[in-house]
Amino acid sequence: MISESILEGERVRLRPTEERDLPRFVEWLADRDVTRWLAAMGDPPTLEDEREWYERRREDPESVMWSIETLDGRLAGNVELRLAPRAKRAEMGIAIQDKVRGWCSATPSRISNLTAWS
Repeated sequence: MISESILEGERVRLRPTEERDLPRFVEWLADRDVTRWLAAMGDPPTLEDEREWYERRREDPESVMWSIETLDGRLAGNVELRLAPRAKRAEMGIAIQDKVRGWCSATPSRISNLTAWS
């Protein structure tokens, strides 16, 4: 599911992922510097592939997703909480596009900003 909550910290905002984000995701996933870290990545997705992925995420009750953006509105990545209720656990996946110039490199201190809500 796509969360309807907006969470804002000192430097970033988590907001609902929207269809308007998909062209940027396609662009990022066409960059081999990004996809080399993704274990299950084959060929880069098309915009249609991303739309199908987006619809699956919206319908999945065991997945909660947000887009990450800087406070000035630059899309910087996404975060997904994958729930496993039967196993009583959850996993979090964070994808940060480090080519958002001047702000976002995936250092531990930058990632900690995601959870330092104001």
